[in-house]
Amino acid sequence: MIEFIPIEHQSLICSLIGIGDALPLFFQAIYYLFVPNWFYLHVFGIISAVILLGFVATIPESPKYMYANRRFDETRSILKVIAKKNKASITSEEIDKMFFEFEGSSEIVATVIEEEDKNEDTIKLEGKVSEIFSIKQIRINFFSLMMILTSSSFCYFLINFQMKVIPGNLIYLTMVSQLSEAFAYLQSGFLYKKTGAKLGFISMFIVSGLGSLCLLLFWSESPYLIICFIILAKLGITSAFNMAFISCMQLIPSILCSTVFGFCNATARLATVLSSQVAEIDHVTAISVNLVFVGMSIVASACLISKLPKFK
Repeated sequence: MIEFIPIEHQSLICSLIGIGDALPLFFQAIYYLFVPNWFYLHVFGIISAVILLGFVATIPESPKYMYANRRFDETRSILKVIAKKNKASITSEEIDKMFFEFEGSSEIVATVIEEEDKNEDTIKLEGKVSEIFSIKQIRINFFSLMMILTSSSFCYFLINFQMKVIPGNLIYLTMVSQLSEAFAYLQSGFLYKKTGAKLGFISMFIVSGLGSLCLLLFWSESPYLIICFIILAKLGITSAFNMAFISCMQLIPSILCSTVFGFCNATARLATVLSSQVAEIDHVTAISVNLVFVGMSIVASACLISKLPKFK
């Protein structure tokens, strides 16, 4: 869905969506402070899900994806629907001219595209899985993003699982943790826009690594100090998590983006399961594994290629 957002606004919108993901748990914690019964909260969740399902049904297909797959007539139709819903003054004819340089059928457009494909600087993509591995720039970004998203998922949930062993009220700890997460989503969008993927990832993994290292060295210190270290570690890893979603659209061609993200998400979910088991070991081992993942992610971040060749 981020494809519907102009590139210059994608990082901000992703951050706002992330804040929307972080705050529900904060409000749930407030709810449980006053109402111990879970039933009403779950009823509210079910009703909200049904309402959202209705909104999802109105979302058009991605015109960028349709265009990449050479479904030109459908692309034009979707763009016109989007323009109408946004009450844009642009006409159907102007849409044709803006995106296809002239009015015409899909056969004419296809002819123009084929002429552009002859350009030696353009790499033609067909959306095959093999293209992820055969094109160097895509291959490097794929494995780097897989490592980044897998590590982010593992470290993010491992830190959450560590919350239960900290002395104090779990509800208050959750509220503090979720507020720090919301802030992380907000600042990571601005950071990504300012620094780009490589520097943004490296800096946030370093922040998370410092928080984790402090946890390892000062675990027996004041509980309030431990909370500060957890917030620091979670701030860095949540920021990296958010930037992984933003960067995938910009580091992978649209026609392959969903496939790449699917592979990365599969390994990330496996890492999430693994983190729940590692969290049950002593904290020294758990945090040490966390630091290993952070270190590998810093290396993977340094390998990212921001400047891609021209794809068709």
